[in-house]
Amino acid sequence: ILYFCACFFISWLSGVLNFLLTKPFALNSQTSSLIWWISTGGLLTIVVYGYGVVWRQGTVFHGRQLAIGSTALFGILWGLSTGQLLLSIWALIEKIDLGIIAAAIGTCLCGGMLNGLWHAKYWDIKVSPDHNIIETNTRKILLAHTPNLTLSIVHMAIFANPHIFVLTQVIALTISALAMRFPPFYGPSAAMVAQHDPRGRPRL
Repeated sequence: ILYFCACFFISWLSGVLNFLLTKPFALNSQTSSLIWWISTGGLLTIVVYGYGVVWRQGTVFHGRQLAIGSTALFGILWGLSTGQLLLSIWALIEKIDLGIIAAAIGTCLCGGMLNGLWHAKYWDIKVSPDHNIIETNTRKILLAHTPNLTLSIVHMAIFANPHIFVLTQVIALTISALAMRFPPFYGPSAAMVAQHDPRGRPRL
């Protein structure tokens, strides 16, 4: 909850939250363009495949029961928060007036690095339950995390649709929460014992 609130607060300070709440999802000129539909549909398909197939196949839940309602809600909030945090990095770089290419590259590099460190040093140790398989981690990075962040940023740079960017993060992290069967906050405390090694466990 603290992480979600912090992300929303940063989004509000950066102006991202206000933009998301007041601007249209997409322009009429975009929704009437076949190129926009193909690009957006392709992006969402890649994200769904990356997390719904590749990431899920490299994830274990160690017998945890799925509480679909609370877990899906958690995933949605996780995606909304992370998406806005990444967009806040973009907004900050834009305010320095370095141009859209710098904003895209900076968000990709800074966002990827910060998110990686956050997961490796805290989230996957103190928050997420044990779910990784060491042998599949590289595949998940190359075929799920990297395409999601990179292609979402490219789409953002070309079409300036921050709502689509956030939507990709919501899809990715909701699927992730469901795949690892993230325990509900009201469940037994034993279910929330996090993994000691963020890389996960060997396959066998």
